[in-house]
Amino acid sequence: MTITELAISVCLTLNNLPCDTIGVCADKSLRTTELARTTIYTNKRIEILVQPHISKTKNTHLTRAVPVHEFSHVQLWLSGDINNIHGPKFRRLGTQ
Repeated sequence: MTITELAISVCLTLNNLPCDTIGVCADKSLRTTELARTTIYTNKRIEILVQPHISKTKNTHLTRAVPVHEFSHVQLWLSGDINNIHGPKFRRLGTQ
């Protein structure tokens, strides 16, 4: 499964996200310590960059956990909660 297919699958399982307007792609330029990064630009464009090896790993938990983590950020930010980076509300979203 490609990272885009995986991202669409995860996005569709979450409620009220504009899945068709969120760009997701593998990006080798991420720091080696970053598995992924989500950016919401001032023009409301949303971009999720993911390490290329994520979709190729045999660790299915990691393969699923990374997009869930990033889409949880998107869900909180779109609801107006931009200060809850990894707090309790964020952690609850990632476990649903």
